[in-house]
Amino acid sequence: MMRGCSMILIGAACLAFSACETSDDPAQPGDLNVTGSWSGSLTVTTAADSFVGPAVLSITQTGTSVSGAMDFGDDAPLSVAGSLSGTVLTITITPAQATSDDCHLYPVTLVFSASEATLTVTSGSGMVCEGDGVGGHTALDAVTGASGTLSRT
Repeated sequence: MMRGCSMILIGAACLAFSACETSDDPAQPGDLNVTGSWSGSLTVTTAADSFVGPAVLSITQTGTSVSGAMDFGDDAPLSVAGSLSGTVLTITITPAQATSDDCHLYPVTLVFSASEATLTVTSGSGMVCEGDGVGGHTALDAVTGASGTLSRT
């Protein structure tokens, strides 16, 4: 009798464990969901300059993955891909491929502290590219920091 009982408990434990694996599942009730439109002001800093401007971020979340588009200052459209882990949203921003420059090869990554109402930048990395208008670039500057807050709209 004890032997059958322990097999049932082991089976129940296995079912409970497999039901908790959610790495590729859609967001669960109670999980943070960042799908939507966000707007505010961002600053991306390099050793040479600071790029400050209005930003609009539109993202869709599927499980822990996010994707979408961003307008930042004069730069639009920018594609966005990334992930959400708890309240940490990490996005990689890539300029659209253009025949006038090669800036799509130089993405910028921003890390946000996320809540239901706001996304606050905690760090930035990557390269800021200034296109040359003829298929290359005139400058590449390493990102040394980023700041700003976006609010859900």
